[in-house]
Amino acid sequence: MNAEVEGNKPRMPSLVRSVGANWTGYLVFALSGYIMPRLIGDSLGQRTLGIWDFAWSLVTYTSLLSMGVGSAASRYVARYRASENWLELGRTVSACLAALLISFVLAIGMVAAFVLATPMLLATGVSEAETREAQWLVAILGFNAAIMLPIRLFSGILTGCQRFDLKNLTRCSCHLVGLALMVSLLLSGRGLVWLACVSFSAELCTGLADYVLARRQCPEMHVSVALIKWTKFKEVIAFGAKTLLQGFSNMLTYQTSGLVVAYFLGPAVLAVYARQRALVAFATRLLNQYGHVFVPASSSLQASGDTATLRALAVDAARYGLYIAAPIVAVLALAGGPLVHLWMGSGYEAPVVLAILAIGHLPSLTSRGTYLILVGLNQHGRAGVGTFLCSLVGVGATLMFVGVLGMGIVGAAIAVSLAIVVGEGFLPQFYVCRALRMAARDYVRQIILGPLLAVTPLVATLLAARAIFLDRPIMQLFMGLGIGGALQAIVYWRFVVPPPFKARLIGRLMRRNGDPQVERPEAGSGTCQSSATARDA
Repeated sequence: MNAEVEGNKPRMPSLVRSVGANWTGYLVFALSGYIMPRLIGDSLGQRTLGIWDFAWSLVTYTSLLSMGVGSAASRYVARYRASENWLELGRTVSACLAALLISFVLAIGMVAAFVLATPMLLATGVSEAETREAQWLVAILGFNAAIMLPIRLFSGILTGCQRFDLKNLTRCSCHLVGLALMVSLLLSGRGLVWLACVSFSAELCTGLADYVLARRQCPEMHVSVALIKWTKFKEVIAFGAKTLLQGFSNMLTYQTSGLVVAYFLGPAVLAVYARQRALVAFATRLLNQYGHVFVPASSSLQASGDTATLRALAVDAARYGLYIAAPIVAVLALAGGPLVHLWMGSGYEAPVVLAILAIGHLPSLTSRGTYLILVGLNQHGRAGVGTFLCSLVGVGATLMFVGVLGMGIVGAAIAVSLAIVVGEGFLPQFYVCRALRMAARDYVRQIILGPLLAVTPLVATLLAARAIFLDRPIMQLFMGLGIGGALQAIVYWRFVVPPPFKARLIGRLMRRNGDPQVERPEAGSGTCQSSATARDA
């Protein structure tokens, strides 16, 4: 909402502003994700870049020990602030922190096991010096991941307060400083261990800033051992476990495929596969940032009993998710090869792999907001179980396609896509229809038709650019994106952007130009409690 704070009432920013803050923050991380691999590859070599990818793939498993507690904090903080139940808020945060401190201790043991297992996991074409460097990387990055488990609770509290602007401001600031330091170290000839230390420092600074901001934004929050109740502890863990299934499924699907590629094909091939996966991960994380705003919003709407607005929010979350995802998938599938060449140089292109991954992720990208609405409603357990089962099938398919049939990274891409289409694409849509008692046929009809028609000009332009500039891939990319992007922007502005949002945007631009005729919108025009704001998001 655009309502101001009154007394102790929580501040509820608009969904549009929250999505914008999340995207701004993520674009800074994306900048780092596309600068650092190129610099590492150019400065230290493709094999060293593969070792860097391997270490991150391995230590990411420690995030499973978060037990989904961060999402529980986001949901319950939003819920109890909406009802001004400060005692339950304190009990919830205290229980979350206790659970994450236990996770920290377990994570230290997990990291030690990973360090010992690294020589066995890097069995293909890796020297003894490279193995030692990989062990140091796993130790530093793993300890970083472990210590951030309890600290990231305060990021979840900021999410529950819907202060995405402050959360992303601190993350961006610390990350930009870390990025500058890592670039300087690479240019001065330093290795991966130095980069890991800088990454650790930047993450720690971000966590401490989140703690300070969370205490200021939620002064009613009290953390105490005396507030920890066994019933609340079980409630938080039960909620988080359902969210954890989704995270665990992602680990199995994405990180295990990378480890399989590293084991059977070596770190150099992993570096190629990881670049294709990174471009698709960019789209996934962008849609995650879009979807995160729906957790506190749907939780607050559920607390107020506004089922009609929840249904409108679910439809609009999926439809606008597809509006965002469809152009990205079109570019990756039809112009991915030139894009990777422009980013990383020669030797990293795998356009068939990228096209398979991009198309396979389209249903999943569309469903990110839908799944996170289920999280806000505490109805995401069955969807998580289904996703987990699909990920197990995906891991088995990856081992068969890569290790037995010798299909290489194409086989890995097919296995991952099959698991993602069903587990993260179709299942969340099915379960949100059940949870909100919506007719599936009408729901799908409202979501699909508009976005697929709207992306047609971009697809046609990219195909025409490929046909005309057959032997000039960079020209394909620039002409396809230039002309196709302009057409896409016109179509979206004319047919997709909601009229109320266009009117507010034009009004703000005119006011900045000093036009006194433009009136400000009324204070209540952007509330997340109306279906109009759901469409604006």
